[in-house]
Amino acid sequence: ELYTSLEEEERYEEDEYEIANAYNNLAIGYELMEDYGRAIEYYLQSIAINEEYIDVRRSYLADNYNNLADLYRKNEQLNVAIATIQQALVTEKQLNRPISLANIYYNRGEIFFEQGEYEKALTDYQKALRIYVPAFQENNLSTNPNTNAALKGGRLFLVDIMADNAAIMHYIGLQK
Repeated sequence: ELYTSLEEEERYEEDEYEIANAYNNLAIGYELMEDYGRAIEYYLQSIAINEEYIDVRRSYLADNYNNLADLYRKNEQLNVAIATIQQALVTEKQLNRPISLANIYYNRGEIFFEQGEYEKALTDYQKALRIYVPAFQENNLSTNPNTNAALKGGRLFLVDIMADNAAIMHYIGLQK
């Protein structure tokens, strides 16, 4: 009887994981359609499930927070975006995913930039760069296809970061 109960509990948890993933995917779909209200609703539902199983879903939770913060930024809810990206950062720092951490710093820099907090934005862009650049060194490239895909995506972020750094330096120069 105990074995059956444990087996049922594991199956229930796996179902919950699938539901959290489905909510996340729905959120992404609604975000692409620019239906931000529904996207936020589904991200929050995914977050609620992932928080319940945080020990095994921490990476998904960090991604949810990061995606939700970016959505709040797009929706011009910058104060909520900052609070949400902070949750992503705290969660991500407990993991060993440097490219994801760099993406969070980059996204937080974007929020600061839109708030006109150029020094903070520049600091976050630089933090992202300090993570990205070593990851792109030939001896650090992984043979894992998922890591390589993340690094290739990260290279695009690197170009964006450099462009954003130049824009921030221009704005700071104009303010002085």
